[in-house]
Amino acid sequence: MKLKPEKLYEEYVEDVILRCENAVNQEEQEEEELKSLPVDILIKEFERIILEDEKYRKSKNQSLFNNLKKRIIPRACCYMFWDTKEIKELFNYRKSKLTQINEDKILTEKQKQVKRGVVDAYVDITLENMFDKLPEKDKEKCLQKYYAHLVSTFRADQDVRKDIQKILEKDGTIDPTLDKGNCTKAIIASLIKLEKKYDIKIFKHLKRDGLENLLHPKQLIEYLAPYVKKSETGNIKDIEDIKRGDICILSFGDGPPRHAMMCYDFNSKEEPLLLGFSSNTLNYNGFYQNIGQTPHKGIVIDIQALINDVCKNKVKIKKKIKDNSR
Repeated sequence: MKLKPEKLYEEYVEDVILRCENAVNQEEQEEEELKSLPVDILIKEFERIILEDEKYRKSKNQSLFNNLKKRIIPRACCYMFWDTKEIKELFNYRKSKLTQINEDKILTEKQKQVKRGVVDAYVDITLENMFDKLPEKDKEKCLQKYYAHLVSTFRADQDVRKDIQKILEKDGTIDPTLDKGNCTKAIIASLIKLEKKYDIKIFKHLKRDGLENLLHPKQLIEYLAPYVKKSETGNIKDIEDIKRGDICILSFGDGPPRHAMMCYDFNSKEEPLLLGFSSNTLNYNGFYQNIGQTPHKGIVIDIQALINDVCKNKVKIKKKIKDNSR
């Protein structure tokens, strides 16, 4: 049977979309159910699930747990009142300041990082002060809503991770100490499913001990270098011919590409819409304006070209076997 690359490509895209839609729907449904529970029960479940995550990653200092706990109040306040004028003005101020820092040609990246930290600290203190002024009933509601969001998010992430591990487990072991989230591997898992189903070699040099190289943005870019598309400006929005199914790896600030998302649709302006994992996201249109009011930098991996080449090579291999048998 002749392989049709367009069929395989569509199958890959739809599999990633389904995984993301399921995760997003699970989050929304569970959050709605959880936010009616008392705060003390939600806190216990949050602590249980975070510590379970730390155990999976073999973390000894509980850094994720401690960092999240430190910023619960400002994040809860922000989550509860995101659509209010006061919060919007605060974050417009933050964006303005970050733009100034990011565009400063004199500051080193380390100095910029320190200044961005000062801006974020100011925002957190302002949010904490806003929270302190709330009536006790509203404080409880605020925490209730945010803890429900946290628990549902981590549960969905863990379920995605378990689904991915079932797909990948025959190809090697994932190192939990290197696991920063599902963003890359939740997309790559669909390509590996395709590889197994059709007996093709998308990752033809993959060894059992090399699986890890496909599951992180930096290594994936190196591995699929022939299919990487860049722009002269470094901005993703300036890369030509972004297609449904392309893997877009975004940078944050001036850092290297580090967060993988997939283009799965386009809006009314024909701008790409992205989906992603950790956090589970649909309808993201961040090419044109990120947190610092500057376009996202990064690269794009052309998966359609990869699958086309894989199918051609498969046909060549089959033809060679047939010829040799005559």
